[in-house]
Amino acid sequence: MRLITYLPISRIGDIEEYQYDNVRLLNPEEFIVIIDNTNNLRGLEDVVYEAIKGAASVRVRPVNVGNRSETLLMALSIAERGDVIVDSDVILDSKFPHFLEIVKAMSGNDAQLIGIADANERPGPRDTTMTIKIGDDEYAVNATRIVYNKRGHSPVFFGPKQAIIVNHTPNKPVIDALMDGLGNVPRQIRQCIADETILGLYALMIGQRLTPWFPVAYNALASGGSDACNRHIRAYAHYLLFKNIYISGLPKFIKTRYLISAMIHW
Repeated sequence: MRLITYLPISRIGDIEEYQYDNVRLLNPEEFIVIIDNTNNLRGLEDVVYEAIKGAASVRVRPVNVGNRSETLLMALSIAERGDVIVDSDVILDSKFPHFLEIVKAMSGNDAQLIGIADANERPGPRDTTMTIKIGDDEYAVNATRIVYNKRGHSPVFFGPKQAIIVNHTPNKPVIDALMDGLGNVPRQIRQCIADETILGLYALMIGQRLTPWFPVAYNALASGGSDACNRHIRAYAHYLLFKNIYISGLPKFIKTRYLISAMIHW
């Protein structure tokens, strides 16, 4: 099992403040960090290694794309079955390894990517329950509907993702298709596309319709931040993304909804 995180270089302090605890908890074979807004590897691996106090082997990949969606796809592209991808400002609960073992025993289309929610997360209107079978036993777990046609909710949304457990071999052609789709969105507004949307699209494209999730994480910045994306820019960015991505079985209302939203708010 490997632990992977992604962050802009301005957040490099997250490694020592939050990820050191995750490395100690999971004892991964390797700790992989994708660092955005830089093209220079010089000294970064040493910085990360010192931040986790030598608790794991370290690999650093510098990139310069300027948004979380592309860096998340990069993380997924190098992941293997059993790996954990965690947001840089998230600390995993001490019970997380127990749920990691449960996930390894799960199978089926809707168990390819598992979401990890905040420990205080409660099911919302988008959520349902799904039955998972482990051996001869069956369990009901919370799950998010990735496609949801209701006003006030994103049409495509992966669900809680303080971290994700990769329970399949990532599909490289699908990742490449999503990268191409993002490439058709102007670089200046790609950050207006939520990484939960990109991850939801990926899940749909590999046949997953529900995201099972477990509340075993803590987001240190749960109050959230702000960005330069107002409603019409965000809607337009999503319209451009959905316009250039074909997903078999994706309801047509989704593209239409983003188009109407972009026109009304533009």
